[in-house]
Amino acid sequence: MASLKGYGQTVAQLLRIDEAPSVVRQKGYRKEYAATLVRSEQPSREKSDSLPTEESIIASVSLSESLDREIWLNERPLPPQGPQAAGGATLLDLRHDNRVRFKSGFQLVHFYFTRSALNGMLEHQGARRVDELHAPTGVLSPDRTLAQLASALLPSLAQPQEASRIFVDHVLHAAAAHLLKEYAGIDQPAVRLRGGLAPWQQKRATELLSEHLDGDLSLADIAAECGLSPGHFSRAFAQSMGMPPHRWLREQRVEKAKSLLSTSRLSLLEIAKATGFGDQSHFTRVFSESTGSSPGAWRRFRSQ
Repeated sequence: MASLKGYGQTVAQLLRIDEAPSVVRQKGYRKEYAATLVRSEQPSREKSDSLPTEESIIASVSLSESLDREIWLNERPLPPQGPQAAGGATLLDLRHDNRVRFKSGFQLVHFYFTRSALNGMLEHQGARRVDELHAPTGVLSPDRTLAQLASALLPSLAQPQEASRIFVDHVLHAAAAHLLKEYAGIDQPAVRLRGGLAPWQQKRATELLSEHLDGDLSLADIAAECGLSPGHFSRAFAQSMGMPPHRWLREQRVEKAKSLLSTSRLSLLEIAKATGFGDQSHFTRVFSESTGSSPGAWRRFRSQ
């Protein structure tokens, strides 16, 4: 999955850092979800430029210890917070002028959501629209859930060519749902599922996933084929299959790789490509995590 370079470059320029790799999901005009990795070992010499003013929200999650920074909201400095522990989240409302100066090194994941994206998610759930999230702007607060989701995305941000669209969609959707639950008081959908996928939905979903072993298919696309919202589909799929879609897809890739290792003379690189992995190192890492053995060792053992 490729990153949207322009988005990350804009963030990097505003914060005056070398790069800010991003993964982005967009459905229609200004309905975006995104995650951006923002990091530097050096503190800032001056405060950043202002983020563009728009109808969007950023949840900035710190993954570094002793984060120390100054924040200005509409040109007024917020009270100092001092060094902060890792695992905190700061909400930024982009309808306002937000600027920052880092007094320490930092590693942050910015979850970005347009308001139209959040409200589109609520419309699928049959819930009311929201305009405000109930959290003080610019104040870091502990948020274990967002920190876990941010950490889960780090490999995708570090190597976006290996990232699965379905997995990224899953994490961004989970982050959006958490924001709505934690900061807008909207919990589970108004319309609740009873049971998992219908047999035809399960068949169609697994067919699509099997046809796209590289994961280059969005969660929304599969959900639409099943006549469900992405959130409903993910929950129903997990109930029917015992695991979320991205994990089921990973298992299918590994199973196909096992079959090719056993029955073909294809090289490891050829098998990596045939099973949807970005390269041989990505294939080896995922296969080893799943089986406890490298592909080469697994093939040698099976041939004995």
